[in-house]
Order: sequence, then C-alpha cells, then structure tokens
Amino acid sequence: GWEILREAGVRVNVCPRSDSHYGIESGMFAIEAAQRHGINPGLSVDNETSYSTDMFMEMRVAFYLQRVMGMHKQHCCDSGHSLTTLPAAQLLKSATVDGATCAGLQDKVGSLTPGKQADLILINAADLNLYPNGNAFGTVVHATERSNIDTVMIGGRIVKQNGKVLGVDSERLRAAIDESREHLFAAAGYEPDIFAEKFLPLVQAS
Repeated sequence: GWEILREAGVRVNVCPRSDSHYGIESGMFAIEAAQRHGINPGLSVDNETSYSTDMFMEMRVAFYLQRVMGMHKQHCCDSGHSLTTLPAAQLLKSATVDGATCAGLQDKVGSLTPGKQADLILINAADLNLYPNGNAFGTVVHATERSNIDTVMIGGRIVKQNGKVLGVDSERLRAAIDESREHLFAAAGYEPDIFAEKFLPLVQAS
C-alpha cells in the first residue's frame, strides 16, 4: 500500500496526538512507515475541539512516540533492532516544509526562501525556559512553547508583536465565545462541571 502511495506521488500528513488521544488502532502515528517507503510526511493537528492547536507539542509528541516505538521493538520484539529517533531538525522540517508540501503550498510558504510569502515567527530565546540554549533545532522542537513567540508575520504583515496579537479586540472575542458556548450548552441541556472527572472512552477500530 505504501509503495502504491509513493509511486502515485501521494502526500501524507500524520497527526501524532490524534490516534493516541482517541485510542484508534495502535494509537501510534505512521511517520516511520511513511519514511521507510520514501515519503516525507508533514505534521498536522487533527481535532482542535479536543486538544490545542500547538505545533510545538505535536513535534514533541512525535519525538517521544517514535522513541517509545523504537524501544518497544528493541526490547520486546527484536533484541537486535537498533533504537531510532526523529532528529529535531527533521521534526521541524515535517512541521514546516513538509507540511506546506502536503497542502500544495510549497512554492508559497514553509521555508524562508526569496520569492516566497513572508510567513515567519520570532522566538524570544532569552526567555528563562529557553536560556541558555546551544542548538537552534533542539531549542525550537524540545523546549519552545507558544508563550515564547514574540512576533508573528503573515504575508509580510505583522499580526503579533511583543507577545501581543494585534488588531484583535480580546474582550469582544471572549464575550462572543462565552455567548456561543452558553447557547450550545443550553440547546443541548448540558450543565458544565469543570471539575468533573470524565474520560474519553477508547474507540475500537473495526
């Protein structure tokens, strides 16, 4: 199946958190299988209503899941299996360049290249949780979180600066969100309890 996909030029996105979050099949994502067959998948987020849209977290989960899979094969299935991990630089490429390729936007975004759209983020490497740092890839993939993003530029236009989103009325936005949530809860007859212990049932794939 993977060979057919590769020969057809199919692009593949993997969602490291999704399958494990919902307990689908093995709960593992397919990045190793894709790479083994010559496909470089992009990283993406599958369901923003269930967990945050956070590509930094997606990269870290991908790293740890891949490490777990390697250790399992090494210790449980094949003692001669060498432990493989996903290098930080490769994970960052999956989250940027390969993700843009999956979306068919590789000529516009995904890398800082002359002629492409000026989409970029500036990370404050002086923040205490990132300081001191000795490797750019490792710092971005293994330590950075969204609060470290100082500036965001989309198409050459600055939309976040000094840690603040520009042009957004936060109070009005929060009021609209609260109103929408209250309407949905009322329509469903749901009484929210933020301290209730609720667990997502595991889904058995057929």
